[in-house]
Amino acid sequence: MARTSLEMAQARVRALSQGAVAEAEAAVRVAEAAWRFGERGILDVLDAQRVLRSLRADLIQARYEAQAALIEIERLEGRHASSPP
Repeated sequence: MARTSLEMAQARVRALSQGAVAEAEAAVRVAEAAWRFGERGILDVLDAQRVLRSLRADLIQARYEAQAALIEIERLEGRHASSPP
């Protein structure tokens, strides 16, 4: 189960970091440029920034879940067993 969690979290990290976050960053740049030229309102810029922040938070959560699953796998394999005093 821990390996499945790790694989799912790693897939989420890849999908977010390679696709969604990059696209959201580009959308923010476009919205900011359009706002500067008077083609869009500030709400469009703020909305694009909100989406980017949300995706970055999702990416951080996915990285956390991947690390937690990896730690659980190592614990189950006995790699972090305490040595007797």
